[in-house]
Amino acid sequence: MNSYSYYFYPRFSDSDAYNIFHHAAYYYWFEEARFQFSREVLQFDEDIISGKDIKFPVIESYCKYKKAIPFNTIQLEIRLDFSITKSNKIVFEYRVLNGKTLCASGKTVHVFLYQNKLKYEIPAWFLEGIDIE
Repeated sequence: MNSYSYYFYPRFSDSDAYNIFHHAAYYYWFEEARFQFSREVLQFDEDIISGKDIKFPVIESYCKYKKAIPFNTIQLEIRLDFSITKSNKIVFEYRVLNGKTLCASGKTVHVFLYQNKLKYEIPAWFLEGIDIE
Protein backbone atom coordinates (compact mmCIF):
# COMPACT_ATOMS: atom_id res chain seq x y z
CA MET A 1 0.00 0.00 0.00
CA ASN A 2 1.25 3.47 -0.86
CA SER A 3 0.45 6.36 1.49
CA TYR A 4 0.38 10.06 0.69
CA SER A 5 -0.62 13.26 2.51
CA TYR A 6 -2.30 16.10 0.64
CA TYR A 7 -2.62 19.47 2.39
CA PHE A 8 -5.01 22.13 1.12
CA TYR A 9 -6.96 25.24 2.02
CA PRO A 10 -10.73 24.71 1.83
CA ARG A 11 -12.57 27.25 -0.31
CA PHE A 12 -15.43 29.51 0.68
CA SER A 13 -17.54 27.85 -2.02
CA ASP A 14 -17.16 24.53 -0.15
CA SER A 15 -19.08 25.88 2.85
CA ASP A 16 -22.81 25.96 3.47
CA ALA A 17 -25.40 28.00 5.38
CA TYR A 18 -24.58 26.14 8.61
CA ASN A 19 -21.01 27.57 8.63
CA ILE A 20 -19.47 24.16 8.00
CA PHE A 21 -18.03 22.57 4.88
CA HIS A 22 -20.74 20.93 2.78
CA HIS A 23 -20.75 17.13 2.52
CA ALA A 24 -20.50 17.23 -1.29
CA ALA A 25 -17.15 19.06 -1.07
CA TYR A 26 -15.47 15.99 0.38
CA TYR A 27 -15.70 14.16 -2.96
CA TYR A 28 -14.00 17.10 -4.69
CA TRP A 29 -11.29 17.00 -2.05
CA PHE A 30 -10.84 13.27 -2.62
CA GLU A 31 -10.44 13.91 -6.34
CA GLU A 32 -7.87 16.67 -5.76
CA ALA A 33 -5.84 14.40 -3.48
CA ARG A 34 -6.05 11.54 -5.99
CA PHE A 35 -4.95 13.85 -8.82
CA GLN A 36 -1.93 15.15 -6.91
CA PHE A 37 -0.99 11.61 -5.83
CA SER A 38 -1.17 10.47 -9.47
CA ARG A 39 1.12 13.30 -10.56
CA GLU A 40 3.62 13.21 -7.72
CA VAL A 41 3.80 9.53 -6.75
CA LEU A 42 2.66 7.62 -9.83
CA GLN A 43 4.40 10.15 -12.12
CA PHE A 44 1.45 10.34 -14.52
CA ASP A 45 2.14 12.64 -17.46
CA GLU A 46 -0.36 14.96 -19.17
CA ASP A 47 -1.48 12.28 -21.67
CA ILE A 48 -2.50 9.94 -18.87
CA ILE A 49 -4.06 12.69 -16.75
CA SER A 50 -6.07 14.01 -19.70
CA GLY A 51 -7.58 10.54 -20.27
CA LYS A 52 -6.78 10.36 -23.99
CA ASP A 53 -6.23 6.59 -24.11
CA ILE A 54 -6.16 5.57 -20.47
CA LYS A 55 -8.96 6.14 -17.97
CA PHE A 56 -9.63 5.12 -14.38
CA PRO A 57 -13.39 5.59 -13.90
CA VAL A 58 -14.86 5.47 -10.42
CA ILE A 59 -17.11 2.42 -10.00
CA GLU A 60 -17.72 2.81 -6.27
CA SER A 61 -17.47 5.67 -3.78
CA TYR A 62 -18.14 6.07 -0.09
CA CYS A 63 -17.73 8.74 2.59
CA LYS A 64 -18.46 8.53 6.31
CA TYR A 65 -18.74 11.90 8.03
CA LYS A 66 -17.50 11.81 11.61
CA LYS A 67 -17.12 15.45 12.68
CA ALA A 68 -18.26 18.65 10.96
CA ILE A 69 -15.46 20.94 9.81
CA PRO A 70 -16.10 24.58 10.80
CA PHE A 71 -15.93 27.25 8.12
CA ASN A 72 -13.02 29.08 9.81
CA THR A 73 -10.69 26.08 9.30
CA ILE A 74 -7.44 27.23 7.72
CA GLN A 75 -5.90 24.01 6.42
CA LEU A 76 -6.94 20.38 6.09
CA GLU A 77 -5.05 17.19 5.35
CA ILE A 78 -6.18 14.19 3.38
CA ARG A 79 -4.24 11.02 4.05
CA LEU A 80 -4.59 8.80 1.05
CA ASP A 81 -3.78 5.10 0.84
CA PHE A 82 -3.52 3.43 -2.55
CA SER A 83 -3.71 -0.25 -3.41
CA ILE A 84 -4.55 -2.64 -6.22
CA THR A 85 -6.80 -5.60 -5.47
CA LYS A 86 -6.30 -9.14 -6.71
CA SER A 87 -9.12 -8.47 -9.20
CA ASN A 88 -7.07 -5.49 -10.56
CA LYS A 89 -9.26 -2.77 -9.16
CA ILE A 90 -7.53 0.39 -8.04
CA VAL A 91 -8.55 1.46 -4.52
CA PHE A 92 -8.01 4.83 -2.85
CA GLU A 93 -8.84 5.22 0.84
CA TYR A 94 -9.04 8.69 2.36
CA ARG A 95 -8.94 10.20 5.84
CA VAL A 96 -9.83 13.90 6.18
CA LEU A 97 -8.02 15.47 9.13
CA ASN A 98 -8.42 18.83 10.80
CA GLY A 99 -5.19 18.86 12.78
CA LYS A 100 -5.22 15.48 14.54
CA THR A 101 -9.01 15.14 14.44
CA LEU A 102 -10.45 12.62 12.00
CA CYS A 103 -13.42 14.35 10.36
CA ALA A 104 -14.28 11.88 7.60
CA SER A 105 -13.11 8.70 5.95
CA GLY A 106 -13.86 7.49 2.46
CA LYS A 107 -12.98 5.25 -0.41
CA THR A 108 -13.15 5.19 -4.19
CA VAL A 109 -12.70 2.12 -6.37
CA HIS A 110 -11.61 2.40 -10.00
CA VAL A 111 -11.13 0.13 -13.00
CA PHE A 112 -8.53 0.47 -15.71
CA LEU A 113 -9.74 1.32 -19.24
CA TYR A 114 -7.52 1.44 -22.29
CA GLN A 115 -9.07 3.01 -25.40
CA ASN A 116 -12.46 2.75 -23.65
CA LYS A 117 -12.15 -1.02 -23.15
CA LEU A 118 -12.01 -2.64 -19.72
CA LYS A 119 -8.61 -4.18 -19.03
CA TYR A 120 -8.50 -7.14 -16.69
CA GLU A 121 -4.76 -6.84 -16.17
CA ILE A 122 -2.98 -3.73 -14.95
CA PRO A 123 -0.14 -2.92 -17.39
CA ALA A 124 3.44 -3.57 -16.23
CA TRP A 125 4.44 0.09 -16.76
CA PHE A 126 1.76 1.12 -14.25
CA LEU A 127 2.86 -1.41 -11.65
CA GLU A 128 6.52 -0.37 -11.68
CA GLY A 129 7.42 1.19 -8.36
CA ILE A 130 4.04 0.50 -6.76
CA ASP A 131 3.69 -1.69 -3.68
CA ILE A 132 0.74 -4.02 -4.10
CA GLU A 133 -0.99 -5.80 -1.24
